[in-house]
Amino acid sequence: MFEDLKKVKIILSSYTPFHMYGLAKYLDDNNLLKILLTNYPYFKIKEYGINKSKVKSFISTGILLNIFRKTPFYNKKISRKIFGQTLNIIFSKQISKYFQNFNKNDRFVFWGLSGYCLETLEKIKKKNCVTLVDFGSIHLEYQQKLMSSYNSEFKINKTIVNPWMIQRQNEEFLKSDLSIVCSEFAKESFKSMGYDTKKIYVKHPNLDLSMFKINKNINKLNNYSFLFVGNLGFNKGIESLCRAFVQEFNYKNANLYIIGGNIDKKYTDLLKNKYSNKNIFFLGTLSKKNLVKYYNFADCTVLPSIADGFGKIVLESLSCGTPVICSKNVGALDILPKYLSDLSWEPFDIEKMKKSLNFMYKRKYYFRQNRSKLAYEFSLKNYNIRIKKEYELIFEKINHLSKIKNQS
Repeated sequence: MFEDLKKVKIILSSYTPFHMYGLAKYLDDNNLLKILLTNYPYFKIKEYGINKSKVKSFISTGILLNIFRKTPFYNKKISRKIFGQTLNIIFSKQISKYFQNFNKNDRFVFWGLSGYCLETLEKIKKKNCVTLVDFGSIHLEYQQKLMSSYNSEFKINKTIVNPWMIQRQNEEFLKSDLSIVCSEFAKESFKSMGYDTKKIYVKHPNLDLSMFKINKNINKLNNYSFLFVGNLGFNKGIESLCRAFVQEFNYKNANLYIIGGNIDKKYTDLLKNKYSNKNIFFLGTLSKKNLVKYYNFADCTVLPSIADGFGKIVLESLSCGTPVICSKNVGALDILPKYLSDLSWEPFDIEKMKKSLNFMYKRKYYFRQNRSKLAYEFSLKNYNIRIKKEYELIFEKINHLSKIKNQS
């Protein structure tokens, strides 16, 4: 596959695992990865199966971040903001130093995670390379617009996106040759903000789904079980889900299990105080092993996000044979079967959400009987077949740009 690209090789840069380590594994398996530059030590990413010789770790930023998390300043937003910005720049400058001994004849492809590669792009702009920036979510300014329109019953701060990061990602978009987004919804968010979509390519995330599979030893309950998995920030729409569940299922044989950690403790406490009852259970953060149990245990996973570039829980749940319904602002809507995607709703449409929840509730036994079929359809093997064509389009464009730059 793409012999020219194998000669050039791809240098991957990622500050966080997100989907980038899965991408590194895919590139390594296809002999396309030159090196992964990251702030994680190798023992932390060994489970992804990336060749150790293909990983270079800049662990100082990771160490600084872990130290900061243990201080009282971590719980203060202004401290997190300043510290986060500083680490972004430090990491990007560390990455840029990797290229200082490259000469003009060294051909390569740089593929970096957005928000963490601006200084690197500036450093290598005159080198013989093709540059890609991977945007892990939707356009941040568009996301902020969606958040600001959210009608919460609680008094909360709706400014969740750092303007400094918005400006930084805008510059990265302009300085890169190609931009990668993880869904059609994410691509549309850039288009809505006036960006040229000709340089934007959709590539659904590489995810490690090896642990997520049907466990026939876990029995379903007589009660119908809805499941939410994700952080408990208001951008995930959890408040709307709780409201819809209470209105529609308070006197029905159903439970709602909520799994996820706090990103805003005050908001989470407000949710728990208002909605914790005999049918709604806040379970906190669970290990991956226990999370798999709940995917198997549940009848339906619900992702009601106001803004979600992809939503990996969709794939995790489907791989366990548990159907998913979600809002129209979830990028993973791209991959849902039509009979499930047709149930999607606008994030603030509580009535449509209730209808979709009820639709699933009334078809409990149908979906229980078809779990194996659903799990097979969304197994890791079949998912990789799905995204292979996306890679081929991107690699074809990289080859084209690389040849043009090499001739100039």
